[in-house]
Amino acid sequence: MAPISDTWPDVQLSLDTLPPDYASRVTSLVDWLSPHFSKIEAYASNLHPCRRKCRIVKENYTWGQSFAVFEIVFEGSGTCEENEIVQAGCNAQEKKKREEVEAEEQDAKVVEGGDDDDESWIIRFGMRPMDAHFNTAAQLERKILNEVAALHLVRTRTTIPVPQIISYHPVAGDSDPVEHQHSYDHHPLGPSFPAFVLMTAIRGITIEDCGIAIHELGQADPGSDPLQGDEDKKPMLKQYLRDIADIHVQLSRITFDKIGGFVLDKDGNVSIGPGADFGLGPFDTAKEYFAIQAEAYERLAEAASEEDVEEKNGNGANVEGEGEESAECLKRRFVASLWRTAMMPLVDERDAGGPFPMRHGDLHSENILVDQSGHIVGVLDWDCAATVPWEAFAVPTFEVSGDYRESKNEPTKASFPSPAISSTVVTPEKSPSTSTDVSGSISATKPPLQSRRTHKRNLSRPQVHEEFNKALAEIELQSSCSSSRESESSPAPSSASSSLDSLPHSLDSLQQPSPVTASGRSLAALHDSDAGYVGAYLAYWMYSLACDYEETGRALHRMLVAHNIQNGDGSLQNPGMAGWMTEGDTMEETFKKFVREVRSAEISSSSTIGMRLRRLSVGEAVNAHGIYFTNAE
Repeated sequence: MAPISDTWPDVQLSLDTLPPDYASRVTSLVDWLSPHFSKIEAYASNLHPCRRKCRIVKENYTWGQSFAVFEIVFEGSGTCEENEIVQAGCNAQEKKKREEVEAEEQDAKVVEGGDDDDESWIIRFGMRPMDAHFNTAAQLERKILNEVAALHLVRTRTTIPVPQIISYHPVAGDSDPVEHQHSYDHHPLGPSFPAFVLMTAIRGITIEDCGIAIHELGQADPGSDPLQGDEDKKPMLKQYLRDIADIHVQLSRITFDKIGGFVLDKDGNVSIGPGADFGLGPFDTAKEYFAIQAEAYERLAEAASEEDVEEKNGNGANVEGEGEESAECLKRRFVASLWRTAMMPLVDERDAGGPFPMRHGDLHSENILVDQSGHIVGVLDWDCAATVPWEAFAVPTFEVSGDYRESKNEPTKASFPSPAISSTVVTPEKSPSTSTDVSGSISATKPPLQSRRTHKRNLSRPQVHEEFNKALAEIELQSSCSSSRESESSPAPSSASSSLDSLPHSLDSLQQPSPVTASGRSLAALHDSDAGYVGAYLAYWMYSLACDYEETGRALHRMLVAHNIQNGDGSLQNPGMAGWMTEGDTMEETFKKFVREVRSAEISSSSTIGMRLRRLSVGEAVNAHGIYFTNAE
């Protein structure tokens, strides 16, 4: 069978798309490693349970932000019995490692390849820092330790198919021990080698390889056919969504009392430490976590301000007004403020103190391997895994969710609805005094609010969001029934469906799964809630698109407008937004008010923004981007 790396992108074509500095990070590491490939191959062979010979696929490798990645292919000749005499000569540490690998391989539920003759491992080497703040040695150490601990948790507490860690060293051999977070033995490959992780490979394809552009489905218009009439792909997509839902349910059962990354000690115990990316935390509450996240977005919004100023002033020319914030920077800051304003009221106090579930952190189709039927056979890249608040856990991957979309007759300005159209949501399992609020939580003290569909008026989500939510509700219900049978030895309710085809079109008519949180929310309710929409889905785009105005900003504005007209009697659901969003406000008018506030405010350098806001005229900020209105105040 062909090496797995044969399906990886062409090396040179991929390098040509990178900025020169980034490409140099990759090629300089590969150039350094090349003379040492034989040593790496010998090391891997010594760790193999049968000491099989192997080779590194030198001609085709890949990389990410932190690692260069190579495939190691083992030869099919030779058996463990034939190599017993060779194994007898190895040192005790190597023998113990091989015995552990062999034992885990016997128990593994993952098919590593077609058969024993097609076995491959993956080795990832840490690349040099991108700058003084990203992919530093400390960050690389945290990410490696985090992934090792995360995979240990997943392999021991779930049936999710993941790679098996063979060996690792989280720091470079020539690094200063004083800078290490933990103490380590000597680097097994030598003092000059970079940090590395060696793990088993999993053979599979992506869902895109099956002809389903899953990353585009969340952007589709509501009601549109996500498969464009190709009925042959429908069972494949349903299988994929069911498997994502099953992974989501299993991870929800791995909880800790703090929010942060994972640390594995020498005895195999996992605890919570700082997050892998930037070393923040651990956090005790969801409010604390989201406050730091909001501040991170505010800093991200300002990150390109120097570049913006140069562009605004003609490549740094000393003109009047030099140093003022650009219109683009103000727009990013505006979006960051919208996210904080939207998110903080949606944090449910009943869940804010934990326990907190485990999230993959980078789950998308390129990190998910499937077979030809769409069944998931491998989930990769767990170095960003962490425990997070339930609102951040709500959406496992942006590809199975999507924005609220406006239909053609959606008003462009907010208008207060008549109280007569307000409605309440009371599911069959709840008493009339209990309602579902806009964050998806169950409340016995708040008055009933409108349903999700009503308070969003004619806004709705893409078809893939609805399909995944039905699959998630079904998996949750089946899991609840299984738990009940184990604890009570009673049969499952007859309403538990075994096929998505038999699910009702609306979740309102589906028997509701047991809640997983103290607030009484199920995973399906969380995924379908405003709290999940802002805390997980839009949070992903806030980072990926750097607080962009047109996409993420408008999505936040639509949701906040809907919240502010929630009560139906002209009063604001969120009084704290009264100065920002009023009846009739468009996105541009709201931004205009934000700029006015910036002009009048004097923010000290010790504020959470971390800098003094510069003055900029409203007309200059807005007209620069094609939005025209008078500058009169």
